Amino acid sequence: MTTTNTEYEPCIVTFIDVLGFRSMIEERPAEEIAKVLSKMAEFAAPDSPDFKFKGANARTTSETHGFIMSDAVVRVRPYDTEYKDGSLFQELYSLLLAQIELVGQGVFVRAGMTVGMAHIGPQGEGPVFGPAVVRAYELESKFAKHPRVIVDQIVLDAFKSDARLRSDNHDLEEEWGYIKPIIRRQNGDVFIDYLNPHHVGSFDDGYIGYFGFLAKHATRVKKNIAKHKSDPNVLAKYEWLAQYHNQTINKLREAHDPSHTPIANFWKYEFGTDALDYFADCIIPLS
Repeated sequence: MTTTNTEYEPCIVTFIDVLGFRSMIEERPAEEIAKVLSKMAEFAAPDSPDFKFKGANARTTSETHGFIMSDAVVRVRPYDTEYKDGSLFQELYSLLLAQIELVGQGVFVRAGMTVGMAHIGPQGEGPVFGPAVVRAYELESKFAKHPRVIVDQIVLDAFKSDARLRSDNHDLEEEWGYIKPIIRRQNGDVFIDYLNPHHVGSFDDGYIGYFGFLAKHATRVKKNIAKHKSDPNVLAKYEWLAQYHNQTINKLREAHDPSHTPIANFWKYEFGTDALDYFADCIIPLS
């Protein structure tokens, strides 16, 4: 495949919007805002500083390129490459990690991911535009609704039919085994399931880091629910997030029987409490 400054190419495109950015500017010091934007810039940067080509401008591997637009980021990953490196898995997992890190800063995002034709320029220098960019924006603004990264059904259909979205080292079933735990289908929508305990390995301290993250997540969501009680439209977003959080906690509570001695000892040693008390504290009350 070759590219010129005026050509479209098949890409994974995600339009990401920071929720409550305007009020964040009003309420937080400039230093905190700068940190949030710095983190967004990291997610907009290429995966590697060396974006190489083969021969007549053919892309060697898939690399993400990001374009910051105030409080939003457009991530674009071309996937028509010489080496197929599992571009869809790579992008989904990167976005999962992005959500986890931003929650740590008290930031929630809403986003839409799709696949299709887009322009980023041969070196990823932009400008970014194309049908897939428009579609990703529509998904974020009209369909995501809640603080989540919604995944277009077009993406899942393309994954099954287009080998360029998968790794050269895996067959379809193997690749799906990596992607399935990252996403969740609920009420007809598919979104990135960043609270899933399957991702405990993404935390430096394993289960300790994961359970600590859940407690922090609960605190962040409770704070936003209390803050937006008088604004039904915004409140609905965080109540949805609370329901998603509580569903995760209830599944964990069922899986961690506190009467099992090793589990009980783990909780007493690491958290100074028992599992049921911990999970009860992590539940977000809803009226």
